[in-house]
Amino acid sequence: MLNWTLQRLVVDKETAEEVRSMAGLDEFHSQFEERARGWTEGWLAEGREEGIQMGIELGRAQGIAAQRKGLRRQAVVRFGASARILEAPLKRVESSARLAKIGEWLMVYPIDRLFGKIEFDSLVGSAPEQWKAKGRKQGIETGIERGRAEGVAAQREGLRRQAALRFGASAGLLDAPLERVGSAATLTEISVWLMVDTIDRLVAKVEAAAEDDRVS
Repeated sequence: MLNWTLQRLVVDKETAEEVRSMAGLDEFHSQFEERARGWTEGWLAEGREEGIQMGIELGRAQGIAAQRKGLRRQAVVRFGASARILEAPLKRVESSARLAKIGEWLMVYPIDRLFGKIEFDSLVGSAPEQWKAKGRKQGIETGIERGRAEGVAAQREGLRRQAALRFGASAGLLDAPLERVGSAATLTEISVWLMVDTIDRLVAKVEAAAEDDRVS
């Protein structure tokens, strides 16, 4: 573990050997290994919990698919070729409990009545989940936009700090044009300019980039 760490944190062999020979290294080594075990155990537990949740969802989906397939086969046994009209509405039923109820209807209703009940249930009974799915999609889109905005804001703040280190008080000239740049790709380009351009040249280029962002 220690050798692995030194290989990644220390750039030359001489320095690594010097670190190994330092007083108290054995204690450091022991503490590091103990802490690393805690990290890996935590990550393993977190991954296992995520896997369990994913497995539950997958298992439910597989169970519903098998339940639906069983109903199709029962319908063919009872109604023959007419059972084909049940295919479309059955596909829209995503609840195991509702499929179980359809299984009861299948035993007592004629094909036309059964079709009507499944069709109604698939449209009305699935409405809450359909609206939830629509809401989830909107939520994901909103979350992505928020995440992108936060990323751009953090990237912009990082550029301000870098500019202050390179140009001092003159870096304040970049505040206004940087604020108008809303693209992560453009900010990445600006980060390269910051390393090579003078402050005046950089301000002019950022102004132009901000205008391009606004137009596009």
